[in-house]
Amino acid sequence: MKIYSIDDIHKKPKNDWGYYFFAALGGIALLFTLLYSIH
Repeated sequence: MKIYSIDDIHKKPKNDWGYYFFAALGGIALLFTLLYSIH
């Protein structure tokens, strides 16, 4: 599996699976971080 850099992600089209994968992964990580910081 290729690891994309920030620049590679921004250059890729929005319908690319990698864009959604990293966006979802980042969103989930952010959500868990917020949940843990509240408790």
